[in-house]
Amino acid sequence: MIQKSVLKSQHCNRNWDLDKTIPQKDIETFISAATQCTSKQNLDFYSVYAIQNRNIIEDIYDSTTTEMGRKNPQVLAQLLLVFVENSKIAFEYPDSWDRNGEIREYTNTTSTKKETTRILNDDLHQAIGIAAGTVNLAAAMLGYDTGCCKCFDSRVNDIFDEKPVLLMGIGIRDKNRNRREEHKEGFLIDTFKKVPIKVTYMQ
Repeated sequence: MIQKSVLKSQHCNRNWDLDKTIPQKDIETFISAATQCTSKQNLDFYSVYAIQNRNIIEDIYDSTTTEMGRKNPQVLAQLLLVFVENSKIAFEYPDSWDRNGEIREYTNTTSTKKETTRILNDDLHQAIGIAAGTVNLAAAMLGYDTGCCKCFDSRVNDIFDEKPVLLMGIGIRDKNRNRREEHKEGFLIDTFKKVPIKVTYMQ
């Protein structure tokens, strides 16, 4: 079951059956997956918005135009998670200085901050990647489809208090349509076969 769920979670879904809803208990499972997964020193490098308001979701969809001129309908799912940067990470917990040397250096006013900013940015994206992957697998195991998006313009920034990094739609697909069919426009979006990843066993 786990391997099948992993393969299912590999595919980005592009349309949704919005007549159906996600039970609250499943939403709580997704939130738990997003917030209780591992992160470096268990620090909160990011925050999460869980959006079901269709007006907000539509506004975000309108801000996801790609270089090819199309939008990203994976964000139109029943639930949209938005992972945003937590810029207050250095100040929220008294022991954050003890946990993380980069935070200690970043808050040192004599530091140039260039290298520590790079490291903290790496940690942020690593943490969000782990969180999104955990949510993705949890959703697949519960029978839902997902789709991630990081192509959005500055209008999305205006909706949130912090800088958005990743959008993730979770929902119930329209089983009467090809998963690649654009939710509103109806054309098929390209798909790509997974490139094999080399694994080296050292025993």
